Amino acid sequence: METNETYERRVGNNPYLRSLHTIGSSMMLVMGLIPVASIVYGIGYYLSNRGFNGVLIGLMMKVAFLFLENIPLLFAVCIPNGVTDKDSEGAGLAGLVSWLTIMAMLDPATVGNFMGSDAVNPAFFHIKNTFFGIVAGTIGAQCYLHFSEVELPELLSFFSGKRLVPIVTVFFSFLVSMVLYAFWPMLYSFFDWVGEELSSLQFYGVGIYTTLNRLLIPFGLHHALNDIFWHHMGAGLGDMDAFWNGTGTLGVTGMYMTGFFPIFMFGLPAAALAMLHTARPDQRKKVFSLLLSASLASFLTGITEPVELTILFLAPGLYVIHAVLSGIIAMLCAVSPMRLGFTFSAGLVDLLICSENPLATNSFWLVPIGVLTACLYYLLFRLVIEKFDLGTPGREPMDEEEAIAHQKLAGNEYTSLSWIILDGLGGKGNIDSLTIADQELVAALSDYSKLDEKRLKMSGATSSVSPVGAIVHIHLGSETRNYYEELLKMMNEKGSR
Repeated sequence: METNETYERRVGNNPYLRSLHTIGSSMMLVMGLIPVASIVYGIGYYLSNRGFNGVLIGLMMKVAFLFLENIPLLFAVCIPNGVTDKDSEGAGLAGLVSWLTIMAMLDPATVGNFMGSDAVNPAFFHIKNTFFGIVAGTIGAQCYLHFSEVELPELLSFFSGKRLVPIVTVFFSFLVSMVLYAFWPMLYSFFDWVGEELSSLQFYGVGIYTTLNRLLIPFGLHHALNDIFWHHMGAGLGDMDAFWNGTGTLGVTGMYMTGFFPIFMFGLPAAALAMLHTARPDQRKKVFSLLLSASLASFLTGITEPVELTILFLAPGLYVIHAVLSGIIAMLCAVSPMRLGFTFSAGLVDLLICSENPLATNSFWLVPIGVLTACLYYLLFRLVIEKFDLGTPGREPMDEEEAIAHQKLAGNEYTSLSWIILDGLGGKGNIDSLTIADQELVAALSDYSKLDEKRLKMSGATSSVSPVGAIVHIHLGSETRNYYEELLKMMNEKGSR
């Protein structure tokens, strides 16, 4: 259980860690959307490869892929809303404006016109990635925080406050684009060179490549490495092209892709299970659906962003461990006689489809290897999370009052919680009537202003409190009747609050 004290000990005054944690929390809304789109796309992808090419399947894949290819844009919009932590009407718009400005400035066509040549650096064809989404979101958030309450002279007063935010956002996004114009190609070219060097290291190169691939995912720079290993290696075809063109070498081709299967299908879902089991008991139900859908997306389709970005932005040290583990496992797979490629990503769908390729060898041995990978990920993740008290989902800091309330519950299942509910409703004198309906309490209050929603949430209510007039609905799940009977007892006792 993490209180503010343990949160301060873990994060301290380090602005990088605080900002990273805040950004990670802001991205959770998008994280809930990605797995659903991934699973829908994976189902459509599998059916289309089995000859089912109807209009409905095509539309299903198109809509799902629309969300997946616009993940960076969604981050750009959601981050400002979370980071501002206030009435942030217009904050998401600032993130969107920043994203559109940067994309327009660094678009290959724009760069080509600016340079006066068609020779555009390949880096500019890979700008729609998470890194640029986070940059745009951060610019939008900072512009909103610093300019949303600025009052201009009377002549320009129409553009004051929130109307000023998009204007200054365009300006700062323009400046950042100029920096990225010089910086991005150099960085991209550097990793392209690294890929060329690693391709000569055989099995060791596979391990280093996979580790770097995972570390570079958030910045979009993994494309530079993938381009070398998958599409052109020396004077020949890359691993992926040779696998599908049938021009590769049996027992060799596929070694730069094989190791991703046990990591994506088994390792990351096991990491999600470890995060679920280390969440506070009162938060497990809340994070279960998020981690389950993220795990299914990784297992079925090989889309790992929901799990990986959750780890990266809430516990970056744990992400480094994941990257290193990925490299080790990929290297061991490369040493083994297993070879398998993929077309989309290393999930179950591609495992079933690509195993039919003539260059695939011993591919279903990846399943028992994956089970061992899952055990390793689960044990290591759980050990590290608990040992270093990492802020993974469901381990967010409690304030001191909430922590005390949870400690009181250790010896009594309902009484302490019922006192908290009674206090949150303003005391028994403020309750005109209390009834039970299905899995919720319905309280009619004399004075709605006495309602303390924060106090009610401390009771462990599984859903939000929904006031209608002076009527309050408190969702407490299947145990609602026990709380109801306890509250009636308290309300009838003399001298109670």
